[in-house]
Amino acid sequence: MAQKFKSYGLETSACDHLRFCYSLADCHLSFNEQPTFPNLNIGQPVLEFLNQIEGRADFITKYYSPYDGNPRMYLTVENAMKVDAIRIQIEEWKEKSLLTIHEFNYLLATLLYAINLVSNITGTYGAYLKFWEGRATKKLRLQEIRVFNNGKVNQAHNLDIQDVITKGFDFVYLDPPYNSRSYFSNYFLLEIVAKGWFEHKPIPEGQTGIPKNLSVKSEFTSKQNAIGAFHNVLSRAEAKVIAISYNNEGIVSQEKLVEVLKNYGKTEVYEVEHKRYRSINQTGQVNKTKELLLTVRKK
Repeated sequence: MAQKFKSYGLETSACDHLRFCYSLADCHLSFNEQPTFPNLNIGQPVLEFLNQIEGRADFITKYYSPYDGNPRMYLTVENAMKVDAIRIQIEEWKEKSLLTIHEFNYLLATLLYAINLVSNITGTYGAYLKFWEGRATKKLRLQEIRVFNNGKVNQAHNLDIQDVITKGFDFVYLDPPYNSRSYFSNYFLLEIVAKGWFEHKPIPEGQTGIPKNLSVKSEFTSKQNAIGAFHNVLSRAEAKVIAISYNNEGIVSQEKLVEVLKNYGKTEVYEVEHKRYRSINQTGQVNKTKELLLTVRKK
């Protein structure tokens, strides 16, 4: 959504408390021209250099590929070693002050996108396939991310929404979790790559290897706290209009959410019905779901 707003020529800010989401947003928003990495003296385009780098067995290889008897199959050993080598290299460049934070996030984003194209999963990282899907056997390769100039200074934040919402905006779009499963557990591998394992070592647990010590919790995933979280955000938001993306199967019912929103201004609800997502192991009679867009024009 932030990219779409940027494409409309609007000065745009994005915020996410997950590091990988922040890195992707910063890559797309901060640059109005393709980065040139002037401080790197490597004699060739940076992505070409990284694509040619020799793989090495480090954290991702040892814990998330079938390396040395490890059972997890998120990535092939070859691709996992490539991830390790590239991630370590861009970290070294950052530590030597050869990359700005935005250049670092750009390179990190190319790696995150590349991982997603060769991951051995069905859609999220909550589980891996027990056989090698075709795309997972392809070689990981970084590709240029095209950015565009909207003539504005755009930015991304790696903060809790509470720390950003008071800065004053014309329009705020919120996309909070609507069920009890956190985004972290669904995308933890990308979060590990984004945060790195250099200062605070993730501790993989269980069959999936989700590191609980790296987990980021959201008030919106708790039945006890979700309504309070909505009140906190809406009361603090300095914006003319707030839009919230939600779902009719969410922790907070549609009726209750509308009731909350009406405390802060004129509220409207837009509904779109579509086929319900169902993972491989899910069964059930409910085939349709409603995506909700709720808007509040603050008093």
